Amino acid sequence: MKSFTHAVPVISLIIAAAVGQDREREVTSFDGHPRESVAVEGRATWLHDPAQVSGGCGALRITPSPERRFYGVTVRGLRAAQPRAIRLSVFNEAQQPEQWVVRMQRFEANATKRKGLASATSNHMLAPGWSDLELDLTHVVGGPDKRQIDMSNGIGSFRISRRKRRDDDAGLRVDRLRFVGEASPATIRRRLAAALKSEDFFERRRSIRSILMLLPDTARVTAAVKLLKSPEALPSTRRAARDALASVAEDSAVSAVIAELGRARAPLRLELLWALSSMPSRVAREESIRRASAPTTATPDRVALLQAMGRRHAIDVAPLLKRIPPKRPWPERAALISALRTCATANAIDALIAILKEPGSVRAADDAASALTRLSGKDLGPSASAWDAWWKVNRDSAVLNDTGARPKMEYATYYGIPVPNGRVAFVIDLSGSMKEPVSGGRAQEHIKRAPHLQELEIKSRLDLAKEELIHVVKGLQPEAWLTVIAYGDSAQPIVTTKGLQRVTKSLQDKLSRRVRALSPSGKTNIHDGLFRAFHPDRKPSKSDVARGPDTVFLLTDGNPSTGTHTSRIELRDAVLQWNLGRMIRIHSVNVGASQSRWLRQLAAATDGQFLDLTSDPDRSDQGR
Repeated sequence: MKSFTHAVPVISLIIAAAVGQDREREVTSFDGHPRESVAVEGRATWLHDPAQVSGGCGALRITPSPERRFYGVTVRGLRAAQPRAIRLSVFNEAQQPEQWVVRMQRFEANATKRKGLASATSNHMLAPGWSDLELDLTHVVGGPDKRQIDMSNGIGSFRISRRKRRDDDAGLRVDRLRFVGEASPATIRRRLAAALKSEDFFERRRSIRSILMLLPDTARVTAAVKLLKSPEALPSTRRAARDALASVAEDSAVSAVIAELGRARAPLRLELLWALSSMPSRVAREESIRRASAPTTATPDRVALLQAMGRRHAIDVAPLLKRIPPKRPWPERAALISALRTCATANAIDALIAILKEPGSVRAADDAASALTRLSGKDLGPSASAWDAWWKVNRDSAVLNDTGARPKMEYATYYGIPVPNGRVAFVIDLSGSMKEPVSGGRAQEHIKRAPHLQELEIKSRLDLAKEELIHVVKGLQPEAWLTVIAYGDSAQPIVTTKGLQRVTKSLQDKLSRRVRALSPSGKTNIHDGLFRAFHPDRKPSKSDVARGPDTVFLLTDGNPSTGTHTSRIELRDAVLQWNLGRMIRIHSVNVGASQSRWLRQLAAATDGQFLDLTSDPDRSDQGR
């Protein structure tokens, strides 16, 4: 059968793991099927200069660090169907040949929990400059008995590294990791068709993306776009198709996506723009920057492009600030800030301080201050003058890195999570199970710690939810906008209105009275609750951004049991699809669900916080 090469989607993971790091750090893909991760030993830098990379938008540069004996990179969970070889481009920065060690371990389910899996080690002398390293996977032997190792399902762990010497060690650049497969595109398309018909939800979800990734770039575009156009495609299928498109690198395949954009409408257009801006391709990056820079580009389109640029540490987004003045809708500046936060460059700091001087919205001001804190490790609050003064002194000496630090904001809190005085929607569970008692665990610990809950009689989950909601409503400032949506069998704002209302003393009093009157009943229609928050008119509308929230707080004590989507995974992926072009941040609070990983993932994907406050310690989430 005809052989072909396809790119493995690890580049974006390498970016997330590597920039500015001086220690080992693992990043796991959001989708989880297949599970992909990257770990770096030593110092790692992401290179964007075309003269320094082999292809696409960047390469990973690895150098020794004082703390480690070895330096290199490990990539885990590379799925494939009967791959013939694995190939990567490497650049030896030394002036003479250097020996590097490659270690491969076969792919096996739950490999992270098992030791002693079959692995093979080989030594490779790399000449100075770029080399294509190709490893045969059909005759891999390893172990003391030199037995054959089955790599037909892919590679569980791939590592290239070397021991650090006493003298200075040259760096190694790693780029374009990909499989060479033996299954024909026609065979793979048949497998895809069979996967789509599978009645086993989990098997279908696991298979679709990995099968799409086995197609050559052009065929992958055709198959993925066909799935995105299908009215029957489930949210998880659409997500798999978007992720598969995001790994396309060949110019002809990128051009096919650009051509498809010319006739696409939302939501397909937003999904294609996100995929285009995610691609490890210079052609795709140039087209994405051109579209994001064009003054005629619609706000959702520009936001979708910027949302994806942040995934690839787009160092060329800072000049876009001139195209997104404060008077533009807040999601554009929020998306730009999100992309700038991943850059860790002086130009990014310049742009963030400029935004802080003229934020255009409370959300943008908070995001800019948070991004500056995360990149610098300093907490100077929302004061643009304080950041400006610090930067003038430290511009040439500051070490920039995504530290993950968050600034301390003086805001009202909801279950301890700060609530900005922006545009906020609270989506509250009123299902029958909310009458269950608070019987200990993390919820009881929270009650003991929170000053505003002292001296109150709190018996049920709903009692606690009411007191937290009344507390935060009273703490919001007049510049804030607010809505509260309660859901059981269906969802409804507790104050009859379309969209959000500006906070006033009258609104605070009205909300407090109606919150106290709430009672639990019915099932758990989380889909309807979130849909009403995203779409105040009960259907998608051009006014959603202007009249909707920039932040959502979702509280639930269970998993979805009624509504359009009762699958946790489908609901998660549906909400993330709504958020393409929106930039709504979702904080999730679990007060009872035993399986809450999807809530954690939803918050993480929107840069929100997840809080697990299960009452019964025996039912608390154990990472499921």
